[in-house]
Amino acid sequence: MKLKLKKNVLFCIVAMCCITLSNCNKNNSIKGGSQTLACGISYDLITKGNGKDIKMGDNLEVQVVNTTMKDSVIFSTIKNGKSLEFKMTEPRFNGDMMHAFSVLHEGDSAIFYVSADSMFRRQFPEYAKTGDLMKFNIKVLKVMNEKEMLDKKAAVSAVQTGIDDSLITKYIADKSLTVKKTEGGISYIIEKEGVGELPNDGDIVNVHYTGTLLDGTKFDSSLDRNTPFSFPLGEGKVIQGWDQGIKLFKKGGKGKLIIPSPLAYGSRAMPPSIPANAVLVFEIELLDFNTPAKE
Repeated sequence: MKLKLKKNVLFCIVAMCCITLSNCNKNNSIKGGSQTLACGISYDLITKGNGKDIKMGDNLEVQVVNTTMKDSVIFSTIKNGKSLEFKMTEPRFNGDMMHAFSVLHEGDSAIFYVSADSMFRRQFPEYAKTGDLMKFNIKVLKVMNEKEMLDKKAAVSAVQTGIDDSLITKYIADKSLTVKKTEGGISYIIEKEGVGELPNDGDIVNVHYTGTLLDGTKFDSSLDRNTPFSFPLGEGKVIQGWDQGIKLFKKGGKGKLIIPSPLAYGSRAMPPSIPANAVLVFEIELLDFNTPAKE
């Protein structure tokens, strides 16, 4: 398991659109739709919504279905059960997909047509060839300002936290564990106290760990590789539960961290073993840590 937090894979669809449409211009319009933007992006408006206009800085929640012109599905947020969320920014170049989103509104759906030649250049997949068009069927589900987005995230997190609390409580009871709980929501057990001071943000920690799901499924272990994991504490290089939880151990200390999903990978699944909204359990041994010299 890579403990480094990964970007949501769905965001790559927007990035891919930006890359593939980068060659669009007034002299190279894509002849797929009934309307063409000044930058050359062609599209058909399917459904006209009556919601908010999209402004710079708004947070969008959209559905994206990427298909061939024969409707063979390449990628679908509907199939994956996870919509795409991102912030509307100024277009960075002629043909940036942000041009396309700028003409939509909350509730709108449209099909945008992308040249396979621009999309794949010289390396075509088996489902495309030169001269083909790719379709991006996009529906704008929600347009939110920053406060609305933060309120939504807080509400979703609160619901998930309640679910996680019930699962963790049952796990602790089933295992007859005696645990403590941090203000941040991590349940923990110190099995071996260790010596010296506790590590602080910025310290380089050296850790052995074994990670499991609540049902005991092991998804990763540094012991299996016989290679401890090192990282700078408190710098967002790992999941939040680690940045917070490793600070509970002294040098040589051992114990257990039970990390609720918002402090782990949240709604992101981490194939092949970690599902979305998974509570994670880690057996931890803090082997050593040191404070880097200041330059």
